[in-house]
Amino acid sequence: MIISYEWLTQYVDAGDPADAAARLTMAGLEVEAVRNPCAALTAVTVAKIAAIAPHPKGGALRLATLETGGAPVTVVCAAQNIAVDDLVPYLRPGTVTARGRAVAEAVIHGVASPGLLASGEDLGLEEASTGIFILPKGLTPGAALADALGKDAAVMDVNVTPNR
Repeated sequence: MIISYEWLTQYVDAGDPADAAARLTMAGLEVEAVRNPCAALTAVTVAKIAAIAPHPKGGALRLATLETGGAPVTVVCAAQNIAVDDLVPYLRPGTVTARGRAVAEAVIHGVASPGLLASGEDLGLEEASTGIFILPKGLTPGAALADALGKDAAVMDVNVTPNR
């Protein structure tokens, strides 16, 4: 069972995540791991989709113009689940996906794409994804995704023992 440390602190004074894990273990629950799923997202940027246009070569590809806190960036994307004003995770060239794939600038059918929009699978937040991971409204374009989602968002993997 996965328990959010933030959720736990709404009910009890749990100390820091390591202390909370030790206290839960002493109470009879087996805490197998304490991890932060957002820790790997420090290189991911929150981007707002400013415009979407069809790729000049046609097909299913589209050009998404992003607001990232600086100059607008246009990336090539095949996902159909995005719309103007959506907030999405943007991986700049040089970052690495959760599956270990290095992101590089690419030229796709004659159009340069500096980075990519990330799926939940790319971020390590989902096992399998069917499109771009849409972020909640209210995040600031250009912010690091880890900061926006809560870089201290620890979760505990708790094994409930059979006698409990």
